[in-house]
Amino acid sequence: MKTGMLIVAAASLASVARADFVTPDTYGWTRGSANSTYGQWDHFTAAAGPNTPDVGVFNPTGNPLNVFDSSGGSVITASGNIYSFTLPMNLHVIAPSYGLRSGYQTTVILQVRTLGTEILPGSVKIGGATPTLTTELYRFDMGAGGPGGGGFIVDTLYEWVLPGNAASYEIRFDSTDNFLSLDRVSVDTFAGSPCYANCDGSAVSPLLTANDFQCFLNKFASGDVYANCDGSTATPTLTANDFQCFLNTFAVGCQ
Repeated sequence: MKTGMLIVAAASLASVARADFVTPDTYGWTRGSANSTYGQWDHFTAAAGPNTPDVGVFNPTGNPLNVFDSSGGSVITASGNIYSFTLPMNLHVIAPSYGLRSGYQTTVILQVRTLGTEILPGSVKIGGATPTLTTELYRFDMGAGGPGGGGFIVDTLYEWVLPGNAASYEIRFDSTDNFLSLDRVSVDTFAGSPCYANCDGSAVSPLLTANDFQCFLNKFASGDVYANCDGSTATPTLTANDFQCFLNTFAVGCQ
């Protein structure tokens, strides 16, 4: 009974949250731009997936979008949320992209609305990469409660800027405990083409020098995600292919 009351109350309180997530315009592109993808969900139909975006989608790649929980303990509520009252959730968002590989960098923006229990800090990752930026967009206190009650409505934005461009990105995150209700998700990707080989970021001519080689070697040695030039998600992520990828982009120069 208490669980049912939580679901009804959460669905009602969600209506006081901000109506929309932010658009990626301030991040350098608009939805529908070349080399971009977008998907947004407000109602889910299967806790373990697949779930097709029901709010909006832009996806010329043919690679699927999906959101699902792999914990095995979640259900779909009457309001279309993914909710678990038995186990912490292990959530996945599949974001398609173009597989353009080297010579590009990819920005991924994930926005999530949760009710009740919150997302486990530090668990939000693409491969081993934590977000470049995390921004809390909105918070509403639902008050105190017993097991399965209370907590917050929280809208959070996560941004990654990743080297290369893979065909698809899997974003994973966990809940701190059971009683998390996943209410809304959106994900945007954009593949831009900066001068990747300018590793040290120098603005002095010539842009590409031996310093850039040393910069790349340092990043590779430290396991920095920048050194994943070929965009591989395999293990190990950093290999000789990344050296060759960097050499190729260096040879092409800054266009």
